[in-house]
Amino acid sequence: MAAYLQQVATQQHFSGAALAARGGTRFVAAEGLADRAADVPNTLATMFRLGSVTKQFTAMAVLILQQRGRLAVRDPVCRYLPECPIAWAPITLEHLLTHTSGIPYYINSPAFAAAWPPKDATPEQLVAEFRDWPLDFPPGARMQYSNSGYVLLGYVIERVTGTSYADFLRRAIFDPLGMADSGFDTTAIRPGHAQGYYADGTEPAPYAMSAIYAAGALYSTVGNMARWDDALERGALISPDLTRAMFTPHAPCPPPGSPGGCLMATDAGYGYGWFIAHEPLGTLRYHVGHIDGYFSFNGLYAEPHLHVVVLSNAEGTDILGIGRALAALAAAPA
Repeated sequence: MAAYLQQVATQQHFSGAALAARGGTRFVAAEGLADRAADVPNTLATMFRLGSVTKQFTAMAVLILQQRGRLAVRDPVCRYLPECPIAWAPITLEHLLTHTSGIPYYINSPAFAAAWPPKDATPEQLVAEFRDWPLDFPPGARMQYSNSGYVLLGYVIERVTGTSYADFLRRAIFDPLGMADSGFDTTAIRPGHAQGYYADGTEPAPYAMSAIYAAGALYSTVGNMARWDDALERGALISPDLTRAMFTPHAPCPPPGSPGGCLMATDAGYGYGWFIAHEPLGTLRYHVGHIDGYFSFNGLYAEPHLHVVVLSNAEGTDILGIGRALAALAAAPA
């Protein structure tokens, strides 16, 4: 695995940190530079932006609130939103979790694209961005990946708990699991955080993380992500029934080539914050993340109880391919 990572660091310009764990055996390594100008190397303690891997944590927050009796995934979203549009009346929290609500992807709006990179926004301002748009399809009719649904889930979490999304995740997930180096990111690069780079080596313009919010604004380290994966495997945060629901492909993949669909030919569909794939190694629950200058992958195989984390601060890398390759190496007989 070390030789493989060194190879992709050279050939694909991989820069970041990776972890593969099977049973009690764990491989960890870091490659490349966290800050090229200052010649600071990536280490196992380096923090990276997670992008859409954030959705795993947003989904877990919703399920924790269900376990506490504060909400249920079958609840209509309008129960928790002031001035809810009439078109959203049939939409449930489960539709948001599984990308089947029909609410358009707000980042694709001309106004949002014209103001790139995104500027700071409150949850209310983000919701207002797409509140009055017509639905792309009737709720539940099909899957179409959309950050808008997870922005709404973050807003619902705040409405139900009376606290910020970031604070609730800290108290309900990060602190109990000892994930001290994880949280809601800031626009500025924090100390110990890798600087992101485009494929041409340039740094992205400042990106306001509040503009991606509960759909992609978290950061973490490979070690903290290992704590997260361990907790998922042992059911530390929610009941077995809720864990099974999270890892069930509720929304099947649309036909190949459809916009906003699944990522791999082996994908069976989307659960609550996770893609579910039937791989040669077994069932893979995973997500990839991308935000300007960063790629991330987190994958859990049901058998042989294997999980892989790859966090990168350089674009132009096949992060999904690296994650699957490390899994194959970790699962190979000694």
